[in-house]
Amino acid sequence: MTYDEVMRILQKAEDNGFVHQITNIDGENKIFAICNCNVNVCNALRTSQLFNTPNMSRSAYVAKVEPQNCVACGRCVEFCPAGAVKLGQKLCTKNGPVQYPRQELPDTVKWGPEKWAVDYRDKNRINCYDTGTAPCKTACPAHIAVQGYLKMAAQGRYRDALALIKKENPFPAVCGRICNRRCEDACTRGT
Repeated sequence: MTYDEVMRILQKAEDNGFVHQITNIDGENKIFAICNCNVNVCNALRTSQLFNTPNMSRSAYVAKVEPQNCVACGRCVEFCPAGAVKLGQKLCTKNGPVQYPRQELPDTVKWGPEKWAVDYRDKNRINCYDTGTAPCKTACPAHIAVQGYLKMAAQGRYRDALALIKKENPFPAVCGRICNRRCEDACTRGT
């Protein structure tokens, strides 16, 4: 297989929205496969992301955001199939950086019966809504992209701001009348 053939295959996978990953469950620098997976059908990728086992699916890619296009709505965080995107939560917390759950993995320590955790799957799970998006969006029962809405409104892009809200909530006027403003309590801007 030539370099150009490989690049064509990788581009086709990229165009289809597949996740480019390396599989190295035996530990770092022990890669045995390269995969371009559809997250909806790849059991290994879903398991790796749901149960926070990074060696199962690791990518050399780094998520890049174009600041001029970002309105901090958090949709990229919610829809990224590889969990690669974080929305500045480390900069938006009242009590310092977010601590993500980490467990010892079998390739870093000697693994015996004393390391077995019956509830590993429950304790080591990452929930994107609680740790990935903005605190105001997490607190909102309708899960409205408050930061994005405010940024667009401040720029005078009122129609865009309304369209952003309508992605999650088709009836913003109704919800606006009964809103209990949980986003304000969760807001960490300027603190």
